[in-house]
Parts: sequence; C-alpha cells; structure tokens
Amino acid sequence: MNRLYLMKNNDINKKLDNLIWKERQKKTISIIAICILAGILILTLFLPPLGKSTQVTGEVIRLHGIQSKKGQSLYLIVKLGDNLKVMASISNTSQYRQGKKVNLLKIEPLIAGRDKYYFQDYVDENRSNKNN
Repeated sequence: MNRLYLMKNNDINKKLDNLIWKERQKKTISIIAICILAGILILTLFLPPLGKSTQVTGEVIRLHGIQSKKGQSLYLIVKLGDNLKVMASISNTSQYRQGKKVNLLKIEPLIAGRDKYYFQDYVDENRSNKNN
C-alpha cells in the first residue's frame, strides 16, 4: 500500500513540477519579449537617424530658441518649397537672416521617426563666394 501511495505521489510531484516549469517558462518568455520591444522603442527614439541624407532649400521664417539645462539651442523655422514648415538646428554663432534662402541637410530616419534638418548655409553666401 505504501508503495502505491509513493508512486502516486511521485507522479503527482512530476506533473506539478512540469506545470510549474511551464508557467515559469511562459513568464520568462513574456519578460524577454517585453524587454526586446522596450529596447527597440528606446533605440528608435534616441538613436540618430541613419537613413538617406539630401540637401533641401527653403526660406527662413523666424528664429526659435529652446532653453535647457545645457544652455540655449537655436532653431530656424524654415518654409520649404511644398509649404512644409520645418525646424532646423543652427549653431549659436551663425547669423539669423529672416526671409533669406537657406540650404538644409535633411536626414531621413532608417526605420521610424521624423526627418531631421540641419542648417548648412545661406544660398546668398554661396553665390557671393563663387563670384569673388
């Protein structure tokens, strides 16, 4: 009788161990999947765009400054040819010329996100330098 009782207990213990192992496996897979998705989201948001870069031309509408703990960041608000208004970062030492045409470097994201624009130079400066 004791042997039969022990055999049944061993079978029950093995089944319980299998159920517990399967539940732990499900939780582990869920945690790994969440970590992978969170990692992809963080990379998408914080990595610089690595996609195709092109030069675009637009007209300066205004200057915009954003204050942060690191200082002030300056941006040109530029109207592109298709009436799209974009914000392009500009160095603090660059001059602001409202109404002038500028060349911007447009960098498209590799996977997801927004296009980023960087000030290159004023179109008028290029022409005057070539004439001299």
